[in-house]
Amino acid sequence: MKSYIKKTAVTFAAAAILASAMPFPEVAPTAYAADATSTGGNGARSCASISEFATKTSARLTDREERYTAKSTDRLNRKNEREQKQNDRLADARTKHDERRLEKYSKLDEKATTDAQKAAVAAYKTAIDAAKATRRAAVDAAMNTFRNALQAAIANRKAKVDAALTTFKTSVTAALDKAKADCAAGVDMKTVRNTLKASLEAARTKLQTDRKAIEKLGDVVPPLAKTRNAAVEQATKTFKAAAEAARTALKAAF
Repeated sequence: MKSYIKKTAVTFAAAAILASAMPFPEVAPTAYAADATSTGGNGARSCASISEFATKTSARLTDREERYTAKSTDRLNRKNEREQKQNDRLADARTKHDERRLEKYSKLDEKATTDAQKAAVAAYKTAIDAAKATRRAAVDAAMNTFRNALQAAIANRKAKVDAALTTFKTSVTAALDKAKADCAAGVDMKTVRNTLKASLEAARTKLQTDRKAIEKLGDVVPPLAKTRNAAVEQATKTFKAAAEAARTALKAAF
């Protein structure tokens, strides 16, 4: 069972990957300054520059959003694959352990010659089987609780990240739309430029603030893993105590 506990570290590693740097899109608030400065008094040219900047910025936001979604999906898929491999390794280990246990039972049956010894062997097998089933149920429950809590934390964090990105994208889009509308309405270009710059800066600042407020998985996972490991260790101790008691009773009959 100790080897199994070590294998569960893979899940922790998956969580760490999911907690790594998130590709939040950013728009430099000064990006339009150079274009706006070079337009002089040509209003049509200024409006064209704003429209071009808006188109490029929207495309950049969409590209960053798509890459973020793709990376999030890939991380989740890799996490699920690791967990499935853990399940497969655990099932294989349990199958091999069961085979060895049955071999031991067979040898005990051969050694038992008296009715008292046969009864003792039967009682031993019943006790070991029950202890084994109890431990496996406890380990499975601990792992499922850990994984469900981890999945909930991942989903919760993703929802908050998505909300922050949506707010950011909405604010940037609104700022760009206003800049285009103000330019078309003949608003002074300096005012248009400064307003756009301030709006983009405010959107980026809020995104950074929202990002910092989102709880990192690196803070969530350790206590979950600690609880899981404690449950697994307790299940192992309980099994060992039951197995020792069963062996003691068996020895008394031989």
